Amino acid sequence: MAQSEEAKLKKEHLKEDELLKKYDLKTPKPYYSHGPWTDHNQLLRTHKFAQQKIKEKKELIEDANFLNYNDIEETLEKQEEGKNYSNEIYRLLTFINSTAIQSKK
Repeated sequence: MAQSEEAKLKKEHLKEDELLKKYDLKTPKPYYSHGPWTDHNQLLRTHKFAQQKIKEKKELIEDANFLNYNDIEETLEKQEEGKNYSNEIYRLLTFINSTAIQSKK
């Protein structure tokens, strides 16, 4: 994509954000967005599936010498408070639910 095209798309996106704020166009659920993708930050805050799955896999996480369960809980708390750790949380969920790691148990 040419740089001028990219700049034009960014400018259009900014206009869209301004309109949404100006007219206070809220979505029906906090994790819905006005675009094609779910707001994963809000989804993690409103649905506790990540916390539940991580608690279920606590023993597996503690057995891994490169993961720290307390640090993971702290990261989940920071996500809950408004920080963005959704990429890290989804990566962890993918890892702990992978068949390769589960076959070790």
